[in-house]
Amino acid sequence: MVAKARGSDGRRKGGVIGLRAVPEVAAAATLTDKGQRIDVVPCVSALAVRDALREHRDADWLVILTDRDESDLGPGILAHFVWQQLRNPDPWDAVKQRFDATALDRALLSEGHRAELAYGLLKIAPEEGWPAAPAGVLSRDHALGSVASQQLGMPLHSMDAFAVLAWASRAGSAATIADLRRDAGDALAEAVLRWLAGRLGEGQRPMLRLLTGGQPEQALPLGVVLHILVSAKVDGAGDRRQAELALARLEHRWSGTSVSATELQAFGATCHGVVRDMLARSESWRAGYTALGTADRIFTEAGADALARDSYLLPSSLTQCYRELAQAMGGPLQNVEAAWDSVGKHPLNTPALDGTADPRLQPFEAAVRLERWLASDDDSEEDLASLVRRQSAVDSWVDAAVNTAAQGTDDAALARAIEKTVVKAQERRTAHDRQFARCLAAATDLSGSSLGNSDNGAVWLIEDIVPKVAAKLAQQHPTLLLVLDGMSTGVATQVVRSILARPDGWAEIIAQGTSQRACGLAVLPTLTEHSRTSLLSGKLVSGSQPQEQAGFAAVAKAAGLAGARLFHKKPLDSSRPGFLLSDDIAAAIADTSELPLVACVLNSIDDALDRSDPAGISWTDEAVRHLRPLLASALAAGRAVMLTADHGHVVERRAGTQRAAADISSARSRPAVGPASEDEVLVAGTRVLDHGGRAILAVDEGLRYGPLKAGYHGGGSPAEVVVPLIVIAPEATMSDSGELAGWKLAPPQEPLWWALASNERLPQSVLVGTRGKKKRDEGPDLFSELEETIPPAPGGTPSSVGQRVVTSAAYVAQRKLAGRISLDDVQVRSILDAAASAVGTRLPLASAAIALRVPPTRLSGAVAQLQKLLNVEGYAVVRVDGGMLVLDVVLLREQFGVAG
Repeated sequence: MVAKARGSDGRRKGGVIGLRAVPEVAAAATLTDKGQRIDVVPCVSALAVRDALREHRDADWLVILTDRDESDLGPGILAHFVWQQLRNPDPWDAVKQRFDATALDRALLSEGHRAELAYGLLKIAPEEGWPAAPAGVLSRDHALGSVASQQLGMPLHSMDAFAVLAWASRAGSAATIADLRRDAGDALAEAVLRWLAGRLGEGQRPMLRLLTGGQPEQALPLGVVLHILVSAKVDGAGDRRQAELALARLEHRWSGTSVSATELQAFGATCHGVVRDMLARSESWRAGYTALGTADRIFTEAGADALARDSYLLPSSLTQCYRELAQAMGGPLQNVEAAWDSVGKHPLNTPALDGTADPRLQPFEAAVRLERWLASDDDSEEDLASLVRRQSAVDSWVDAAVNTAAQGTDDAALARAIEKTVVKAQERRTAHDRQFARCLAAATDLSGSSLGNSDNGAVWLIEDIVPKVAAKLAQQHPTLLLVLDGMSTGVATQVVRSILARPDGWAEIIAQGTSQRACGLAVLPTLTEHSRTSLLSGKLVSGSQPQEQAGFAAVAKAAGLAGARLFHKKPLDSSRPGFLLSDDIAAAIADTSELPLVACVLNSIDDALDRSDPAGISWTDEAVRHLRPLLASALAAGRAVMLTADHGHVVERRAGTQRAAADISSARSRPAVGPASEDEVLVAGTRVLDHGGRAILAVDEGLRYGPLKAGYHGGGSPAEVVVPLIVIAPEATMSDSGELAGWKLAPPQEPLWWALASNERLPQSVLVGTRGKKKRDEGPDLFSELEETIPPAPGGTPSSVGQRVVTSAAYVAQRKLAGRISLDDVQVRSILDAAASAVGTRLPLASAAIALRVPPTRLSGAVAQLQKLLNVEGYAVVRVDGGMLVLDVVLLREQFGVAG
């Protein structure tokens, strides 16, 4: 009323307002508005009014509350009032003023309990007023939405079904409704709840029943349950009776409200859509998952667990997917892949959205990878160099998968399936280990720069790594050599993947003329005092840190390096408070001119063999102490980084045996007394630096001679003997052609079975698996996929589609027409077979890089060459669709004449 009396221009600075009201003494008050004083004075008579007028100051406002008629007051008193009359107070005028509105929408006034509604809006109005009404008209949506925003914490400008159900699913939503009733009154609270329920359209009445009944958090899970039950009832797919019984058992949740089946169906469909939307957003994923967990419990209450498991949405249905995967494991690979595809497509299988993952995901992912590997051809190699390369390029990934899968799950039925797969993989790995040990025993007198430089990768003797690889690289480019004591090739796959996955700017490089990482062969027995000293000294020798320091300095001097520094554990652990690296180490890495080669020994992995669980640790760059700050310093200095180890290790799985032996040199090595058993190997020669040059080494993972520990080394298994040799460089130091002083960007090093589901039985170097029907992608599909069968090649020998294409006359002719193409036939065959066996013949580009064996940064150029070679006359045999490489198999066969 004071604001209205001031006028729109605010000219009137003070005055008297008379209001018809009960003049209770308690109504007296002194207020302040816009820096002016407002005295509210109750007056029971005309005399009291005159007395109030006499005390009034012109610069202030006086509001007189009286129940006297205007005739009692007389014209003399009325002349002092603004408007010269008594006014009837209208709360809606105050409401309009609080919303900066000039008019009211009829829909707002039709809510009922008009006065209570207005008083409620005034009672909880913010001190600065409500948000201004658009265009000056206070609508129902704006008024009630403003209340919901302020009192319930909902978004003001996006009050849709998603916002309402997301708010309702929060913990404490019922308490906020109770607070709204207390602060604003029942009339306004009921109006707000009706308005919120109206956001759900036809499903508003079930929603309103839950809101007014104090159960808002049940809305989303109950709606999901209703959607599944109503769908089952309507579809009538054998579940109608169960759905009807479940709906009857849930009727008490909306009893007292006349709710039709159509409204329940609409409510359920809305909730189902909202929860799917929540699962697609990182900020709401956890709330959606919690609601689905509650929905599972409601299904149990309604006795309809089977319908929940078939929903392909609830947590119980994800569990069912895992159970089907467990049942498929050990059978045909195509069945395993189909079940794994269902797990991968489940809406709840999205760990990246909230930073957590289903604990079953990683063990089963590893188990599926092992199933693919077990379905691949087991190449038979007989020379030591090939077996060393197999450990580095293939079996190291198998070891990593075994470690992850062996961690298992708390569900006994699922755990048994994983166990069977792991046992099969271990049996095959045991055969590989024994084959490796036999070749190792025959080659312990090896000497020379390497065991073999092949197109795949070099195999170096460990004593040659520093003088002939690290020092040679440092001669042309500043290098940081990191020796991760005890790092097996399997652990190396995890460490390097974590480094390259970060956006820090590292790229893996390999020697020109090779396609795989290099690796090394440790000294025997595979103990630190032998292998690490030989590694750092550049010659076969045993010793400790002083010998390593002297030997390393001698190697650097012989290589003509300006200087070199070697840091062991003590200086790495000794740094100033707040600093991740000591000043000496940081300064040495930064000094690339005086110290072209710096080496550091990191002991985290070897220490874990004594004190923790090396198999249960996720070996990332963060898990290895000091590794991240060392890499950061090297990146800043522009150094290449070489990661290697002195030996690997095997882990203790509580399934092995201890065999008594005298004078053991380690838990895995003993003197050559008596014959070697089938799980041992006798080695003798210049590379055996213990037991007088003759020793018996444990080969099988479960054999030990010493007390129980978390892991062991010293034996003759490839996991202990083969050491990784991985080089990474800052991308900024690479030339435009991706080269660095005799090195080139490395293609992805994962085997294809690690990254891609395959239904094609091919050699291990290309693909794994057996041909089967392709599973159709979920979602709308205008055309059914054609089921293709590859006929056998002449003579009954199975032939892949890629092999048939690259040996066809049309392909040979097309290759001549295409001109200069750097892709060879092996790469073309590999990518064709990988894409042909992928689900929907759609291959993720990351997997395409693995199949083509090209660095991801070069993939676009490789795909362009592939299209030039295969897209005859512009027909799109190969195309890129988003993040997928798509192969038209039917068109491929027509173009190259290999149709069955």
